[in-house]
Amino acid sequence: MSVAPVAGQEQAQTQLRAWLQAERMPHAILLSGPAGSGKRRLALTLVAALNCEAGGATACGACVSCRQTMALQHPNIQVLLPLMRKGRKDEAQIQDDLRLAAAEYIQHGFSLAQANANIPRDYIRLVQREMAFPPTQNKRKIGLIFEAECMHPAGANALLKILEEPPSYVVFVLVSSHPERILPTIRSRCQRLNLKRLSRNGLQEQLQQRGFSGEHLTVATRLGDGSMEQALATGEDGFDERRHQVERFLLAGLKGEDGVYAELLETLEVRQDRGRLEGFIGLSMSYLRDLFLLEHGCQDAVTHVDRIEILRQLEALMVPGQLERATEEMDQAFARIGQNVNAQLVLADVWRLLRRALAQ
Repeated sequence: MSVAPVAGQEQAQTQLRAWLQAERMPHAILLSGPAGSGKRRLALTLVAALNCEAGGATACGACVSCRQTMALQHPNIQVLLPLMRKGRKDEAQIQDDLRLAAAEYIQHGFSLAQANANIPRDYIRLVQREMAFPPTQNKRKIGLIFEAECMHPAGANALLKILEEPPSYVVFVLVSSHPERILPTIRSRCQRLNLKRLSRNGLQEQLQQRGFSGEHLTVATRLGDGSMEQALATGEDGFDERRHQVERFLLAGLKGEDGVYAELLETLEVRQDRGRLEGFIGLSMSYLRDLFLLEHGCQDAVTHVDRIEILRQLEALMVPGQLERATEEMDQAFARIGQNVNAQLVLADVWRLLRRALAQ
């Protein structure tokens, strides 16, 4: 991950640079904002800047400290996020698990906000103890807490003492899409920075500057839905292949071709990659929304403007009036992804709703 500026968040980044330049960084910062607004990347670039060997108001991205930070391997950084316990482990193993989980979480962009897992109390206390020791490298020790609203209440209360009387070298960076769920006693001790989603015009302008044009620009803008990260994903290798998989899935569901379902299940490898399943179902939902628009004569508003032909094929197979119900059920399936539910069961539910709601 690079340390490039986060598009559309100039106000928040200006405030962070001012704190860094004045060397008046708060001891606790809460980065909040809707999903896709760039909170994770902004938090990581802030953490890199705090210990960058070049100094200044931005991270250089090239020094040893920056490289370690961006890989979440810096010895002075303690990471927390919702994580299900997997057996008895010592503290070093727990820290390794947290770093690996956080790296995957940032890379794939999936959400844990709906998860049954919380941030366990003993994990929070482990970080609290680690933060009490002076840094072994560079000048600051940093606690980076993703989805901070998922902290176990007792564990969150354990943070209060260090937040009330923080050592001079300590900075906590909390990241949350639902800051109202964080204990008020924690929120009151944090300096709040609110991020916002990009407007459609703002996102489109940013994408044009990056070389997006034509139908690809339209697809990226509409599928991005205010999120630069989601929009840029449409330019990645494999995006069109993912769309072809979704189209095969929907067509096979409408036709009752169970063999295609089994093949896609193997291809998606849902056992290993929850983020991939989340993306697959999210993309499926965007197709269903397009079908709903076509059903109501709004072709100019569809997201997948370059896939009108396949959308018309799907429309011809569907039962009129069933799309709204199918989309609602798909939303419910999407919400279950972050819960402690077997990924294959979620995908099977989606398959059944296609067979039941559309292919009657």
